[in-house]
Amino acid sequence: MNSPLSPHQSPEARPLSHATQGDYLVDHLDASTPPALRARLLELGLTTGAPLSVWRAGSRLTLTLRRSHLVVRRSEVEGVWVTPSAPSPTGAQP
Repeated sequence: MNSPLSPHQSPEARPLSHATQGDYLVDHLDASTPPALRARLLELGLTTGAPLSVWRAGSRLTLTLRRSHLVVRRSEVEGVWVTPSAPSPTGAQP
């Protein structure tokens, strides 16, 4: 899973599947993500620079993304790389 840094990848980037609770920005989608899954993730709004919050981290992740709440399997977001960001202004859990 440790792939070399792409030219667009931040050194702090980590796979979303390894994220803990907190606030993140989408860094990039890994090129190895299957095309159908990649298209679906982009449709959901997991685009470069998109802010998201991880509220629960277990076998599934509970996310807030663009004012929507999502629950995704860790395996579905292995190719989504994120970087930590500043906490949301409200700091409140949805």
